[in-house]
Amino acid sequence: MRFIAVLISVWAVVAAGSSVAQKGTGAATGAARSGVAETVEIVGTLIDSKVDACPQTTGRALVGAHLILDGEGGRRVNLHLGPLTAVESLLAQVHEGTEVATQAFRTDAMAPNAYAAITVTVDGSTTTLRGADLRPTWAATLPQGRGMNAGRGMRAGTAGDGGCWWALPSTP
Repeated sequence: MRFIAVLISVWAVVAAGSSVAQKGTGAATGAARSGVAETVEIVGTLIDSKVDACPQTTGRALVGAHLILDGEGGRRVNLHLGPLTAVESLLAQVHEGTEVATQAFRTDAMAPNAYAAITVTVDGSTTTLRGADLRPTWAATLPQGRGMNAGRGMRAGTAGDGGCWWALPSTP
């Protein structure tokens, strides 16, 4: 009987630990695996940056970073960079009014004005955020957890509107 009580206690601790360790809030697979709609180059002026929870995030990150750009023709662009821990040095380089050039991609699941950055260039310095296969550069360096769903994030995503809760409405 004592063995069963110990076994149940161990199982409860392991189950609680895994639920806390799975940090992503979005789909089980990343945007690059869901069919890239287009890859584009965008040049714009930074009008705002957002660091907050993003329902499109997969993997272990809770907090992501986005740049809001005033693009060509006054078009607002929501540029997803990645998890805050992976892009802090890039965020330190930009401020309101900074010109930002990016190679980015989007999928059909994203809002029309939302893109995920592949590279970001500020003041002639280029930061590569995703490889040629669009896999994030930080994917191999962040801890991925253990078990059957290691590194897969939470399956019950909160996404559904194609962007973050504060995503910009479409602009012409």
